[in-house]
Amino acid sequence: MWFPLAIIWFGLNNYAILFIVTIGATWTVTLSAVSGFKNVPTLYQRVARTLGSSGFHFLKTVIFPSAVPQLLSGFRIAWAFSWRALMAGELLGASSGLGQLLDAGRSLGQMDLVIAVMIIIGVIGTIVDRLIFTRIEKNVQRKWGLN
Repeated sequence: MWFPLAIIWFGLNNYAILFIVTIGATWTVTLSAVSGFKNVPTLYQRVARTLGSSGFHFLKTVIFPSAVPQLLSGFRIAWAFSWRALMAGELLGASSGLGQLLDAGRSLGQMDLVIAVMIIIGVIGTIVDRLIFTRIEKNVQRKWGLN
C-alpha cells in the first residue's frame, strides 16, 4: 500500500525501502503498544491507586511492566514484517542486497541461486528471531515467574 507513495516521494532507491520498512514497523509496534496499555488488568490499577501511585510512578511501576509481553509481541511481529518488506523492496528497487540477488537469479533462470537466496533469507530471519526475541521472551517470563 505504501510502496507506490514511497516510489513517488523518494524514487526507486534505498530511501523508499527504508520508508516502507519504518512505516510498517512503526504501525505494528504502535498498535501492539496501545493494545498492551489498554489491557492492563484493572485490579493492578486499582491496587496501585489505592496504595498512592500516580503520574509517572504509576506508568513506570504498573502500566509499562504489565504491557511488556504485548510490546514484545509487537516488536517480534514488526521484525517479521520489516524483514519481508525489506526483501520485497529490494526485489523492486534496490541496487544490491538479497532481494536484488533473488531477482537476478530469477531473471537469469538460475533456480539454484533463487533457492539458495531463499534459504539464506529464511535462515537469517530465524536466527534473529531465536537469538534476540526468544531470549528476551524467556528473560521476561523468568523475571515474572512464568517459566
